[in-house]
Amino acid sequence: MLRKLLFSIAIALACFTTAFAQTGSGSLQGKVIDKSTGETLPFVNLVVERNGTPVTGGSTDFDGRYSIKPLDAGKYTVKVSFVGYTAQEIAGVIVSSNKITFLDIKMSSGVDLKIVDIVKYKVPLVERDGGPSGGTVTRDDIAKMPGRSATAIATTVAGVSTDGTGGGVSIRGARTDGNFYYIDGIKVRGSSNLPKSAIQEVSVLTGGIPANYGDATGGIISITTRGPSSYYFGGVEGLTSGFINGDDKAVGLDPYARSTVEAYLSGPLLSKKNEEGEKTDPILGFFFSGNYTFTGDGQRSIIGRNYLNEDVKAQLLADPLVAVPGGNGVNYNSSFVRNSDFENVPTSKNARSKQLSLQGKIDVTTTPTINLTFGGSLNYRTATYGGNEFFNSAFNYAENEERQDLDYRVFGKFTQRFENADDKENKSLVSNAYYSIQMDYSKSFTKLQNSRNKDDYFKYGYIGKYDVLKGATPYELV
Repeated sequence: MLRKLLFSIAIALACFTTAFAQTGSGSLQGKVIDKSTGETLPFVNLVVERNGTPVTGGSTDFDGRYSIKPLDAGKYTVKVSFVGYTAQEIAGVIVSSNKITFLDIKMSSGVDLKIVDIVKYKVPLVERDGGPSGGTVTRDDIAKMPGRSATAIATTVAGVSTDGTGGGVSIRGARTDGNFYYIDGIKVRGSSNLPKSAIQEVSVLTGGIPANYGDATGGIISITTRGPSSYYFGGVEGLTSGFINGDDKAVGLDPYARSTVEAYLSGPLLSKKNEEGEKTDPILGFFFSGNYTFTGDGQRSIIGRNYLNEDVKAQLLADPLVAVPGGNGVNYNSSFVRNSDFENVPTSKNARSKQLSLQGKIDVTTTPTINLTFGGSLNYRTATYGGNEFFNSAFNYAENEERQDLDYRVFGKFTQRFENADDKENKSLVSNAYYSIQMDYSKSFTKLQNSRNKDDYFKYGYIGKYDVLKGATPYELV
């Protein structure tokens, strides 16, 4: 009776694992073979590391096969050891989201414990796991690309193009609102902007979308951020095309004055110690990154912008109306301006933007089968622009609209794996399975306001105080 109960629980757990698999995770599968005889090797020990930090592990079954999951997208080192065989390390194994990476390992017999065969992983020309259609851009490719956003990186995948507005992408001709964005398994509400240094992988699903993502009429763009490391590393990067001087003019390579500063840092916070007091495997690791971008002209135009001369504008403000001959009302003096009253400038006025993006992740390795991850990201942007009202902006750019966007998301994820047993007789009823529990919170906020009046609501629509003259004729008013 007890065995039947345990068997039922195992089946339910397997169904739970399949139905609620971690969104965007991958797996590693294959077999371990004796290089000389070609026979499979049972109960071989495998350890998977990322940036020198052990992530998970496992062992081959009685038939010499193994399956390690879930694994976040990234590049790993697989260490293999077995009694009577030379230890082996396979470096640079690439695991992608929603795909199985097949890796067959051939081991040579040997008894020298000091010798380790180091093998470099070769990306197969043909993927054995078809999976959903689309494409994946890994960290190595992202570092070589000029694009700095996940959206720009996604457009390098076949079937994905910009929508023409610069604000989104079209997947296989679908509208931008038919696409869903995910960051570390969290559905994005608001901006998907992240520092480039924080992006580990961008996976675009254009067809055959798994059920765990839900229904999407367009496609799925899944972004995986980088994880912590067992050693400290970091960097600072700066890019600029010019600056805005005191006269509100751009000075530099172009009239748009765009500057970006980005920094990142990763390393261990807490590590295990051996009997000699030396630090070994990290228990707590972090990765933080930040990006700040200033744009002097957010409404770039190759032919420049036309604005009313300041002297003419002052005259219109002092005398905005003119009487219609014959006493049939009044006209605006702004209706009688000439081409000579305008000036063309290469940099749009009062069209600046500032953007700050932050991202962080902390991994806690409690046991070889349990992992705990905390992370989050924040994006804040403020910009002034004339929108599509170029005519109004040309006459009064100081009243351009100001838009503020703030969105952030935090999450916590708990993952436990059930390893294979070390022998056939004591094989566990629940093996080669896992479950993940993830909680997240997202917030998106947008504010639109006049760049001068801000949130002083009493200034909106108030143009002055009028004295009412009862009984007066239109001629007397003029």
